[in-house]
Amino acid sequence: KKEILNDMGLSYLEIVDEALSKMDKIISDTLKYSELRQEDVANTNVNLNKLLKRLKAELNKSYPESTINIIGEFPELFINETRVVQIFQNILDNACKYRDPEKKSMISISCHKIFHVYEFHIEDNGIGIPEAQAHRVFEIFQKLNNNKESNGVGMSIVKKIVENYDGKIWFESEPGVGTTFKFNLPRSLSYSSKM
Repeated sequence: KKEILNDMGLSYLEIVDEALSKMDKIISDTLKYSELRQEDVANTNVNLNKLLKRLKAELNKSYPESTINIIGEFPELFINETRVVQIFQNILDNACKYRDPEKKSMISISCHKIFHVYEFHIEDNGIGIPEAQAHRVFEIFQKLNNNKESNGVGMSIVKKIVENYDGKIWFESEPGVGTTFKFNLPRSLSYSSKM
């Protein structure tokens, strides 16, 4: 009986520990979301080529089954580095997390100059987003499935950051085929235009 009680006790402790970890992440992400309203953020010269290579290396460790391709050259922007990391990291993390287990996970990142904006595309061949759930993607605390690692805050943070820089974000998706997240940022954020 003592061993059963110990096993049960350990089991309960594991459940409590997991719940506390989840709550800690929700609080942390909620704080990040609320801090986005502050306008006194420090902008610096951020080389997106270097930033994306670093993110790719980090994500390769967490998701070795996903291949991330960085296509072409990316601009240097005068922007808050932490916030631009949050944009790319959240979208790329979701692309890796929601891969289709039936096929090799492929993700590509590209940048296009379109009129007065840089338009970024992050395309995956994952499970896709059903049309009926599309409206929930950018809503805070909304999860599209029961993934234990998600708390439904990441994409609302991304949307807020992009819009704070006068950009727009949207996506195109087909269930079973994949999703492409697209967002743009003004070319006036180019570091060269600040010189």
